[in-house]
Amino acid sequence: MNAYSYAHNNPVTKSDPTGLRPAGPTDGGASADDAWARDRGMNAGYVLKNGKYVWVQTPKKDKASQKKYAAYQANPSNYKVYHYNAKVAAASKAAAEARAADRAKAAQEQRRKEDGIFGSITKGNWSNAWENAKESTKDAFDYASTYSNTSGICVSAGGAIGLGIEFTGCIIGTKRPDGKTDYSLSGTFEEQVGPGVGGAATLSAVYSNADDIDQIRGEAAGMGGTVGYGLAFNGSHRGTFGTRNSRGDIVHSFTQGVGAGYGAEANFGSGVTGVHKLFTW
Repeated sequence: MNAYSYAHNNPVTKSDPTGLRPAGPTDGGASADDAWARDRGMNAGYVLKNGKYVWVQTPKKDKASQKKYAAYQANPSNYKVYHYNAKVAAASKAAAEARAADRAKAAQEQRRKEDGIFGSITKGNWSNAWENAKESTKDAFDYASTYSNTSGICVSAGGAIGLGIEFTGCIIGTKRPDGKTDYSLSGTFEEQVGPGVGGAATLSAVYSNADDIDQIRGEAAGMGGTVGYGLAFNGSHRGTFGTRNSRGDIVHSFTQGVGAGYGAEANFGSGVTGVHKLFTW
């Protein structure tokens, strides 16, 4: 039983300031024990004496209570009072101390994370700064590795004179959290705006942290650009509007490609993507 459960988890009530009061006959706390005692015509409860809890019971003096008390004493099977047990008390204390140590450790860990690298340095806590640096590096690598969740090959064609459009078709593989991979066709139409004049048709590679094809569907926006004079190069980054993968990260995608084109342009675009699943492997 939780050491403070019978004090309603509030030792401030003084019903058990040490947290070591034994369980009474009801195992329901001091108030329940009081009710138990009244039903038997007495006042009763544990009293802390010389560092130990002692069960004390005193018969009440009114006739109704004395009748109850006499009936209670005449029935030994109902005489169930659990007295102080040093081993149980020690075990309860050890458990309470262990829980307190766990809470302190968790609080210290939370403070370390909240301080971060630079906060720990300003406090002169270099060991915490080192732990935060290791965690940040690991988190960065873990995040970067998610961009292998979805990958594929795309064909794009588009052009812009200040305003522009682009059509993209891809064949992609999306690795799901269960380890299986969905192979799909995707198509995107995007409207763009930005400085420059150019047009190109390119073959590009796409990478995304999406781990479900439904995370690829829908609207997205981002930036991109193309430069070429015969031979053209393009790249882009797109982010969804709040769609998250199984890790809770916003879904993004990157493309980089090469093809034929002319001009130089940078753009901001938004568009919509449709996906058709071919098969799962």
